[in-house]
Amino acid sequence: MIRIHSWLLIVVAVLIAAAPVAAKVDPGLVGAWFVMTSNSQGALLVTLDIKADGSYVIRGEGVGAPPPRTGRFDAANGTFTMTGTPGDSGTYMMPYPSMLQLPAAAKARSGGAVKTRMRRDPQMGSSASRAGCDTDPVAGQSVPRGLPDYLVSIARQVTSWQNDARLVALEIRISGDQPSTRFYFWSPQGRQALLVMPDAAIGYQVSPVDEWNADTTPLPPRFIDLEQAAKVARQHGMKAMNAADLRVFAPDGRPPVLAWQLRDSSGPWYVDGLSGALLVGDVSGDRAYLEAEWQSAAAGMRSFMNSLNPQTKQMQGHGGARQCGFSYPTAGTDYQCTSQGGNWSCTEYYGGSCTCSVYTAC
Repeated sequence: MIRIHSWLLIVVAVLIAAAPVAAKVDPGLVGAWFVMTSNSQGALLVTLDIKADGSYVIRGEGVGAPPPRTGRFDAANGTFTMTGTPGDSGTYMMPYPSMLQLPAAAKARSGGAVKTRMRRDPQMGSSASRAGCDTDPVAGQSVPRGLPDYLVSIARQVTSWQNDARLVALEIRISGDQPSTRFYFWSPQGRQALLVMPDAAIGYQVSPVDEWNADTTPLPPRFIDLEQAAKVARQHGMKAMNAADLRVFAPDGRPPVLAWQLRDSSGPWYVDGLSGALLVGDVSGDRAYLEAEWQSAAAGMRSFMNSLNPQTKQMQGHGGARQCGFSYPTAGTDYQCTSQGGNWSCTEYYGGSCTCSVYTAC
């Protein structure tokens, strides 16, 4: 009996020694992380899939993508170790639950400086909080709809990234049945840009933008939906739309105008982003000559700001002179404020602490 017991102990000890030691993985890291990057041959989608048992797989999709790589992943309390091919170690950060930031050493091996988990956020699971696609009955195209509501729904996630983040560009590209929608946010303080892409299956994708050389003028939180702008342009002759951009146009020192720029095979079409009126001609700068349409759109911007019900208050100006100031709530934006000669101060673009004060002599 003693011999049998000893033999069993030996077998158990051997089995324990032979069994692989499970890696310790921070539960918040378990799942699939994605990043868009590029090589000399074009764009790549790189996936880092971390399993609960400590194994990982790195895959690439696109021309010139490397073959899959596997290994073990040990991570806890901000420190990680990757074994296998490739191997790496260092620290990691999670600025918020849907973003994993790796150090520069891991950047080259795993495909990018930041991995982004594509997941469905609990607050964005309903169709009301996601930008979906609907088929336009006029041209038979799938056009994104609900974009203003979607912007509001992702405000919490974006300001968790940078609390001064504001929308600076909205781009839609239409090729085939499924359009591509991209929200670009800019942080003036951090000098960084963030890309958010709606996804009907998983809610949204988030990816940092390495360089942002485009305009950083913020767009207002509310605007007419693309579906409405497209219908207006089609009523005036636009054919099948292949692209759309929401931008602020202010050529030659003119007051700013928010407009949808829609493109078909014949050229651009412009629709006022606040009123939905067609802006005849090119308002991007080189042919902004139709004063009636331009001034009407600019007046709409002023009306939008005035509708925010400012409260007049006495303020002490420079040199001790009394001045009158008008304070606007956060629904205003700094380009609207500065167009009226005001001063814009803001700690959070969507967070309720932005103020525009327009000073005029009492």
